[in-house]
This record gives sequence, C-alpha cells and structure tokens, in this order.
Amino acid sequence: MSTFLSTYWTWLLLALVIAGIAALAYVYREPILAYARESKSELYKVVWPTRKEAFQLTIIVLITVILSAILLGLADFLYEKLFGLIFG
Repeated sequence: MSTFLSTYWTWLLLALVIAGIAALAYVYREPILAYARESKSELYKVVWPTRKEAFQLTIIVLITVILSAILLGLADFLYEKLFGLIFG
C-alpha cells in the first residue's frame, strides 16, 4: 500500500510540475515566440566559415591545446622537482 501511495504522489507531483510548465509557457507565449523569431532571423545574418577556414581554425586550436598541455606539464614537472629539493 505504501508503494502505491508513494508512486501515486510521485506521479501527481510530476503532473503538477508539467502543468505548471505548460501554464508558464502559455502565459509567456508571446515573449517566447518573439525570442524564437528573433533568434531565427539572427541566424540568417551569421557568416559561416568555409570548409577550408574551419579546417585551418581547427588545426590552430589543436596546436594551441597541445602546446598548452606541454607547457603545463613542463611547469608541473619543474615545480615538482623544485619542491622536492626544498622539502624533500
């Protein structure tokens, strides 16, 4: 019996949350629709990169990430050795 009640209250709570979200969406439907329309119109203004530009930018990002990882790893190694000499 308690399983039934807990399941019942869980579903009731879920139904109330869904109803609340639907009510808010109904009340604020005009601002939501205006935001969606404005977002769509802004997406038409975006100048997307060409395939070549996207490839070049991806290579730049990968090189930057790899160099950053190497520098951070080197700094970590040097600090580890330095603190090992000082405190070890």
